[in-house]
Amino acid sequence: MPLADILRHDADTREAGVLAFTHPEGRDAAFRAGAEAFLGKPVDPPLLVAAVEPLLAGVRAAGARVVVVDDDPAIRAICAEVLAAQGYDVSQAGSCAEARRLVREVRPQVVLFDVQLPDGDGFGLLEGLA
Repeated sequence: MPLADILRHDADTREAGVLAFTHPEGRDAAFRAGAEAFLGKPVDPPLLVAAVEPLLAGVRAAGARVVVVDDDPAIRAICAEVLAAQGYDVSQAGSCAEARRLVREVRPQVVLFDVQLPDGDGFGLLEGLA
């Protein structure tokens, strides 16, 4: 089942924010596919925090659940470290399959993912959100 379908068909994640995270040339495609926010690579920690906060409007950072999906372990680690330092409860996935599993288990308020993953196209996952 596509990640977007999992998010939108579960009452606990229906309102989850989606942040597309890829190279700047993917910005327009990310928004067309349904992303609510976009962040270009390489990661800039202050911009990452600034991009996530509006997606959690009305939710306290402490304990808010975020799933970071990227096939690059270094980028996942940077994102997780920055967000955890702000009080977010961060889970990490390196593939679409892992992301689908984590979304079911964690029920995040925000999913931040790269659109180029080894086992699927992030844009395809987002299309179900549009």
